Amino acid sequence: MLKSIKINETWAKAIAAFLIAGAIFAPAAAIFASGTSQPRDDNANSIIWGGCYARTACVAAMQNGDGHGHSGANITDIYNYFGVSQDNLLHSTVPVTVYKDGHVTIDEAGYGFKSGATVATGAESVGRSNIAGSTFIAKIGVYERNTQVSFLSNSITGFAYMPGGKLSYFVLNSCGNVGVAHPVAPPKPKPTPTPKPTPTPTVTPSPMPTPSPSPMPSPTPSPTPSPTPTPTAPAIQCVGMDVTQPDQSNPSDYQFTVVVNTSGTVNITGYLWTISNGAQPIMTDANTPFIDQTITSGSETVEGQVESDQGTTPISWSCSATVNIPTPTQSPTPMPTPANTGQVLGTSTAPLPDTGAESALGGALGLTGIGMAARAYWRSRKSLSESLRRPRKK
Repeated sequence: MLKSIKINETWAKAIAAFLIAGAIFAPAAAIFASGTSQPRDDNANSIIWGGCYARTACVAAMQNGDGHGHSGANITDIYNYFGVSQDNLLHSTVPVTVYKDGHVTIDEAGYGFKSGATVATGAESVGRSNIAGSTFIAKIGVYERNTQVSFLSNSITGFAYMPGGKLSYFVLNSCGNVGVAHPVAPPKPKPTPTPKPTPTPTVTPSPMPTPSPSPMPSPTPSPTPSPTPTPTAPAIQCVGMDVTQPDQSNPSDYQFTVVVNTSGTVNITGYLWTISNGAQPIMTDANTPFIDQTITSGSETVEGQVESDQGTTPISWSCSATVNIPTPTQSPTPMPTPANTGQVLGTSTAPLPDTGAESALGGALGLTGIGMAARAYWRSRKSLSESLRRPRKK
């Protein structure tokens, strides 16, 4: 009886150990399976080879590169161009989904949006490969195009930076490619209605004779001090670039004008322009918020920066513009019609061209042929005369 009890206890311990091991390793296996099932773009178009599904992985690529020929400095330059920094990417981004038709949805409630709500439209992303419909950004060496051109799948997840509830940029998980879109304003919250208090019934007491008090002087009210306004910290930001053609008689003249937002007391000291047309970018200073350019063909990108006592604004996607002028197709040059010299065949006094020994041989053969033809002609004529002279047989 005691032996039977020991066997049962042994089996019970073994079963308990098996259940504990399963409880420990099952979640780990589920996590490993979910990580390996995520799609990764291991190709030359990816800004980060294989992408980054964790914010720390994106930041690590900005610091150390992706191990496939793209250095950390290269990835950082591309990200900084669109306003991506290690700090705001790591601490201030939210998960989003970017769709092929260009709209972006937030994957968790925030900034006044519900989970799944559209936060931006007209999305565009960049890549290292040139695809039809792309625009080349010479400063960072990548190509920009809308998601209808670049996306093969219907949607791709990513991280988005949304200061104040307005989308500034997104980073796609599967490839690390950065993109921008037109933000949608967050919905205004509905005001909470204030409950009306229940009126308390008033009991009017019986009137009592009130003795007339002695008149007292009314106290003079103290003046209420005016609140001191809180000073606004000075700040400056370049938020847009307008492109116009002020001279309608010359369609090749374009004017690029920066749009600036300031707060507080800011003194603007100048403007810095970077002009790129496929060659080495040209940087120039100006005292006006606009610059005139003559563009006849090709693609030209103009980027503006504002110089002030608060510093110089960075180069950004929102404060740049690109003009694409197709190269005109040239019509083939017509061949001139040779002029009629009026020369009549057989009347020219110029000697025939001499082409060498072949011409002499051809002339000899021609004269021989003429002599043989003349000889045959005289023979046939002589035979005819003799036949006519012969008497006819009766």
